[in-house]
Amino acid sequence: MSNKVLFGPDEAAALMQAGKAVLIDIRDPESYQAGHIVGAVNVPDVFSYLAQTSPEGLQALQAQFADLFGNAGLDGEKVAIVYEDALNTRYGGSCRGFWLLQYLGYPKVGILDGGLRAWKAFGGTVDIATVTPAAACFPVLPQAELLVTTEQMLAALADPTIKLLDNRDKDEWLGESSSPYGKDFAPRKGRIPGAVWLE
Repeated sequence: MSNKVLFGPDEAAALMQAGKAVLIDIRDPESYQAGHIVGAVNVPDVFSYLAQTSPEGLQALQAQFADLFGNAGLDGEKVAIVYEDALNTRYGGSCRGFWLLQYLGYPKVGILDGGLRAWKAFGGTVDIATVTPAAACFPVLPQAELLVTTEQMLAALADPTIKLLDNRDKDEWLGESSSPYGKDFAPRKGRIPGAVWLE
């Protein structure tokens, strides 16, 4: 897998022009249709999909995204560059997309530094036409070490050599909200005992 994470608009444009990248727009369909980077494919499920870490839940996630990313034209050869409006929107959705593609074992993945806003500031063109690329066979090679299951987390609570980091919003850490999607979105509020908060 590539070590490069952030791609500037100029780098993304050059890769797209050379046919070496697929831009993945994770915004909702309405935002995508209102204007997106020319050639970008809309995969909003990156932001909205909720998965369980049970074996069945992970198999469902793998099947869902193998289909979606394959239909987006990701074949293992092209660089997948994920973007949203900016890096401080959609609760880090582009970072979630980066992680998801890495978890699925995709070898070339990055994030558009600054998102659509940076692209526009760079002078990059936008379009409103829906992009439907030729489907590809998306290679799924799950990287289990990038995911902590519920059982592994429960075991970690008893291990003093493991430090748990919580990077949610402060109101979630304080137990005032259950989720960035809404104060009562999740069934419970609070934090894992012993975790250290990093915003």
